[in-house]
Amino acid sequence: MLDGAADALIKIFSMGISVYVASIELSAHLHPFPEVHRLMSFATRVEKCTAVCQCGADAQLTMSKVGIVDRLTIGGDESYEAACWRCHPAALELCDAVTYNAEVNEGILNA
Repeated sequence: MLDGAADALIKIFSMGISVYVASIELSAHLHPFPEVHRLMSFATRVEKCTAVCQCGADAQLTMSKVGIVDRLTIGGDESYEAACWRCHPAALELCDAVTYNAEVNEGILNA
């Protein structure tokens, strides 16, 4: 989403005009897009749709099929594919880190 798009859409909404937005929330590196994040805080209704992962599960994420140099690399199905939390490599790393931190914190609390 273009820089400044969220503020423009919020202004239109404040004038009583309904605004509908379709976008992905996270980059292939699982970083939130700032403009989408800003819009979400003003949304009166959010409907999240999923694609289908290669494993057949609901896919909430986007995974790169090619090496990504920049945080925002424009591309279509030649560059990206839908992925579920189990199949996305960055999501697996994130889940492992969360599990590790939870185990460490539990050990500290039980010590």
